Amino acid sequence: MGRVDGKTALVTGASRGIGRAIALELAREGAKVAVNYASNDAKAKEVADEIEKMGGTCLLVKANLADSKAARGMVAEVAEKFTHLDILVNNAGITRDSMLPRMTDQQWEEVIQTNLNGCFYCTSAAIPIMSAQSFGRIVNISSMNGQIPAIGQANY
Repeated sequence: MGRVDGKTALVTGASRGIGRAIALELAREGAKVAVNYASNDAKAKEVADEIEKMGGTCLLVKANLADSKAARGMVAEVAEKFTHLDILVNNAGITRDSMLPRMTDQQWEEVIQTNLNGCFYCTSAAIPIMSAQSFGRIVNISSMNGQIPAIGQANY
């Protein structure tokens, strides 16, 4: 028996990197996993195939987390299809590297919309679901750049 048998999890930004590793580990530990991704269908399918190969259950949910309606709709879809939502892992993040004096408003906004607002949209949609079921866990993944600044990543 795994540590999260019978639980359902939504992992944002789960088609690669840390999100992928988290999704796979949650599946290994018995959770049904919703894999969120923004654009790379092939990479997301690879994660789903790997989860299913180990006997797990996976739901692919393509959504742009910078879009409030899409992010909130994704959370509702996962809760509906899995009948509940126990774990939300806010992992999705993008970079638009540029020195601050050369950074465009668009570069700034794209990162803030996805990395900050996307986390807010997903969390605020998940809290009522988790409250109604009297259980839920929300994990926010962040970068070391919050502690140790990096050149060209003021928006990150």
